[in-house]
Amino acid sequence: MLLEAKRVLELQGSNVLWVNMQSLRSLGAPHAFLTVALRICDLILGAYASRPDSSQGHESLKLLRATIEQRFQPNAASLDDVALLVPQLQQVCARFCLQSGSSLFIFLDDIHYVKSSDAPKFLDLIHGVTRDCPVWLKVAGIQHQTRWFIPDPPTGLQTGHDAAIINLDVTLEQPEKAKIFLEKILRGYAEESNALPLSGVVSASAIDRLVLASGGVPRDFLTLCAASLQTARQRSNAKTVGVQDVNNAAGIISQTKQQELEDDAAATSGRSAILVASLNIVRDFLLSDQQITFFRIEFRDKELHQGEYRALQALADLRMIHLINASLSDPHHAGKRSEVYLLDLSQYSGSRLKQNLYVLDFEKGHMVLKRTRSSEPARVGDTVLKLVSLLRRAPMLNLDRLSDSILPAHDL
Repeated sequence: MLLEAKRVLELQGSNVLWVNMQSLRSLGAPHAFLTVALRICDLILGAYASRPDSSQGHESLKLLRATIEQRFQPNAASLDDVALLVPQLQQVCARFCLQSGSSLFIFLDDIHYVKSSDAPKFLDLIHGVTRDCPVWLKVAGIQHQTRWFIPDPPTGLQTGHDAAIINLDVTLEQPEKAKIFLEKILRGYAEESNALPLSGVVSASAIDRLVLASGGVPRDFLTLCAASLQTARQRSNAKTVGVQDVNNAAGIISQTKQQELEDDAAATSGRSAILVASLNIVRDFLLSDQQITFFRIEFRDKELHQGEYRALQALADLRMIHLINASLSDPHHAGKRSEVYLLDLSQYSGSRLKQNLYVLDFEKGHMVLKRTRSSEPARVGDTVLKLVSLLRRAPMLNLDRLSDSILPAHDL
């Protein structure tokens, strides 16, 4: 979506700078800013080079660029020293936008690769360049792995004042809308490939399972669909992708992701080890203790155990669990609310043959609660009240269960 926004802006005649922050992950805030500042200078210099009436701006910008290059020396790149360049670069950008009659858009992709201690400082410097001129920041990253503001002293981008959060993912909080959106994307690919009708490639039940297994995330949905197609091709006489193909593909993808996490955990006692331990605790609580695939986290509990909650959010970022309701009321206690999470399909699809396992599934646009190897009828959440009733059956996971496996909150 960001790339599409970049394309549209360029067609409209705007000046656009795209920076992939992954390549700057080893740099601290000062050097990361200097790198982006150089690229801003180069972008504007390129624009000036094509204009015959820009000698004044051209020469002053070349001097600023030379100064920025000098700051790359190890002893000349303290945060305070680099901050002195912000007003100069801001003035250059303002003059350029005024002379060119166009705006400048700076895209910072994958900001979560920047260390959480450096990101607010880096963004504060970049934000200073954009003030009082038509320069716009578009910053993308994984929300729960990104820190963009420090309140004391105010540093970075403060949401509601300096920036607004736009969630680009359609999640399982609105599964019906997620299915419509994701199926539309898939149908577009099928049309481009001359593979219509879509029902001749992927069965309706398989699409439902893809929505559930992907957590409603478009990229994961398409990746899993491609893997499911490969799995279906290995079946003799397979005509379309079926539910079991999706289950198998989800398991293979998850095994690879989890193996990488476990390998990293074996080599270090850091974040990966914490996440592996946390996932095992959550999975054992659900599948062994409670015989169910979804759970609740009480609001007050996440405030009291912030480190444990950050571990849980990291599992959500890795698609090991999925948020399906951000604020579920309690029928017995007024004002008491909780979040509801679903264990990823790949973590329990092998346990479906287990007797009396309550499984939250997705069928025909609705969440459905089933019990494996049981004659108990399925419960369909086809109304708001019915869905709330289903979700309230989820057991409450106390976050102190994760306490022994994690480090302090700032280490996650």
